[in-house]
Amino acid sequence: MNYVKTSLQSTVEIKSVISFHYFEYCKKYSFKGEKHNFWEIVYADKGDINVIDANNEYKLTQGSLILHAPNVFHNVIASQTEGSNTIIFSFDSDSEILNSLAGKVIKISVAHKKILAKIVDEGINAFTPPYNDPNQKKLCKRDDISLGAEQLFKIYIEELIISLLRMQNSGDVISHGTSSAKSEELLAVKIEEYLKANVYSSLCFEDVCYRFSRSKTSVKTAFSKHTGKGVMEYYNLLKIEEAKKLIRNETLNFTEISNLLSFNSVHYFSRHFKKHTGMTPTQYLNSVKAMSRI
Repeated sequence: MNYVKTSLQSTVEIKSVISFHYFEYCKKYSFKGEKHNFWEIVYADKGDINVIDANNEYKLTQGSLILHAPNVFHNVIASQTEGSNTIIFSFDSDSEILNSLAGKVIKISVAHKKILAKIVDEGINAFTPPYNDPNQKKLCKRDDISLGAEQLFKIYIEELIISLLRMQNSGDVISHGTSSAKSEELLAVKIEEYLKANVYSSLCFEDVCYRFSRSKTSVKTAFSKHTGKGVMEYYNLLKIEEAKKLIRNETLNFTEISNLLSFNSVHYFSRHFKKHTGMTPTQYLNSVKAMSRI
């Protein structure tokens, strides 16, 4: 019997990557703008930003992205009232289908956010910091690069784009999985929203379980599957991200921020902040000020 090889068609094919960034902008930050001969995705991870695409200005609310086409002038302008975080990566591709997404503001789903998280993880596994230098012209590969990190970085970008194209074509997000898995995901999303809404409070794990009338095991399992993190680990990270935003806004001092976020003391806040960021609050403020002068 003669076996026949089946060729596989690629809907989207990325030839190379050019940049990978995670920016934490101070309020009122503005880039000078640029255009180049490759594609670029800008995602509003925390807070809202304004973007320029050709002659159009759009507001990217948190959880939205835009794809800039090659040789189109574009720019990022941070909020006038608060700091914001963005994920930006660029790549080279000859896939014509990308034009159907270009210049559109797209509110992404939970599934897309998971793919974005994998892009960031593999970007960090593959390339060396800094990730917040807007003038960086070349990615540097890690000496201790994780096996397959470059390939996965490419694959996950392709997966994100294909998923966005499917959503655009169907007008809906196709959901896969069992009803049990969907129930767990809904619980995790609700917990996530609850933690975000109470970032200025002082919650404990038992508070979360009581709020949703679930056992500790079911809460741990659902949340870990959805986010890859423990509930309190995630809650603490939310507090640190909020602290970073408040620091960048420069309207409150460190003691006021500590009190606002319900830390026991400013000293505990500083230790906690350094544990998660590798910098003291003062060092962090100086670093973002330095970046805004670039």
